[in-house]
Parts: sequence; C-alpha cells; structure tokens
Amino acid sequence: MLSVPKHVRLASACGSPPDASVITLTPEIARLRIDARWLLDVDKPEFKQDWDWLWGDEIAKRQMDPAFKALAISTADEEVQGAVAYTLGVRSVLEPTCFAVHIDLLGAAPRCRGAARKAPLYDDVGEQTALLPVIHSYELGLDGRVNLGALEGAERFYRRLGFEATGEMEQEEGEEQGRMVFELRPEKALEWMQRKGVLA
Repeated sequence: MLSVPKHVRLASACGSPPDASVITLTPEIARLRIDARWLLDVDKPEFKQDWDWLWGDEIAKRQMDPAFKALAISTADEEVQGAVAYTLGVRSVLEPTCFAVHIDLLGAAPRCRGAARKAPLYDDVGEQTALLPVIHSYELGLDGRVNLGALEGAERFYRRLGFEATGEMEQEEGEEQGRMVFELRPEKALEWMQRKGVLA
C-alpha cells in the first residue's frame, strides 16, 4: 500500500544526492529551522521574501485539528529544506462531488532556490515537498486530488507539475488580493507519481 515516504532523495548540484528524512513539522521545529534560519542563506540582494507568514505560528494555530498535517524535508545536518502544511478531506473544486487535500502552506528554503542563491544547494526541493500531500491524497483514496491557492508568481511552477487553474479565487484574512485556486486532477497525479518513481 502506498504511504507518505519517510525518506526522499534530493537532486544535488555537487556530489551524490543526499538521503533526506520526511519529518512531522512541529511549531518548535518550524520556529528554529524555518523562521529563524531560512532568510540567513540568501546571497542575491534582489531576492524578496515571497511568503508573509511565520511557519511556527501558523502550525501552532492548527496543530490540534486532526485533518491538518505539516511535514518537512530535513537533511542530515538538521536543516529543513522544504515544508508543507495541508488539510485533508476538503471539497474538490473541479469535481465537487469528490474530496481532495488542500495545501495551506508550501515552501522551499531559499538556499534551494535559484531566485535567492547563485548556486542553489538542491534542485528539486519544491517539487519533492509538493508531492507529499499528493501521495497522502492517493493513500486516503482521494486519487491524488490536491488543490491550493497559488501565491503570485508561483502559477508557472504549479502548471509545470500538472495543476490547472480552476477559475476560483481564495482569499486569506488580511490579504488585499485573492489567490487563484489550482487543482491537480487524478490522471495528472498518477503521471507525476509514476515519473518520480513513487508508483510503478
């Protein structure tokens, strides 16, 4: 039976790809290894932080909700390279009679992003992290359906992974502008998992 992996292999520009662990992201880990660390590794002065939340606070708000999950990809040096928080069992936007997983927060450490570093440490952290809730959706019998509100500038990334724009908008409290909702259909989820070797 398919389940969310305990380990992933990251693509590294230098040397053999490291084996990274998939861990539960607690508020404490998020505060120490994301909120206090991620912006220290930026070496491009033009990089602008494109998230407007504190991971530790956001996870603390929802951690008692049984439908809420937060995971991180952590390397042997205990650095968090990617993180995702998501909600199980929401309505699909493209197929309203079906259920899906909703990604609430998704991020890759700036050290792994070409927009923030001249030489990113790992190449595929965003994709590996985004794949985790897709696997969880498949494991729960939701056929890999996942939806999310895309941050401005991230639409191309999600389209590349197979998500499609739904025409719906979602707006968080305090946001001036809504986010376009993207959703991954089951056939695209299957293609993605097969391409990454998750399913044969």
